Amino acid sequence: MRTSIDQSHLEHRVWMNELEFYREEINIFERHLKEVENKNTGEEPTLKGEDFSNQFLRFKQRIDELEYEINEAEKNLAIYLKEDTTVDYNLVNVGDQQKMRDEINEFKRDYKGLKTRFMQYEVEWM
Repeated sequence: MRTSIDQSHLEHRVWMNELEFYREEINIFERHLKEVENKNTGEEPTLKGEDFSNQFLRFKQRIDELEYEINEAEKNLAIYLKEDTTVDYNLVNVGDQQKMRDEINEFKRDYKGLKTRFMQYEVEWM
């Protein structure tokens, strides 16, 4: 599905806002994880806690990667607009962003699973 520059830019902004939300939510989960760890010193909650800590780090890294990709796409849009100032950018199709949509949707699906597992862990050990 080809999209206009305006549509692409809007989609990028939405994705960036969503990713920032996920980053903030992970920060909240990390604080909750510390609380769980402080209340439980047993081996099982500690091992599970370490696993969540590692997963949170990986998800933050993936957010950084996705943000980088989006910023690069935005730079490319800006370059195009600077090079061709004679055209109405709302009418120009910039190509298919399906690969990025798929990456974002995969991230959201994986994140939802992590969130569900962490909330179950928190209920179990708080």
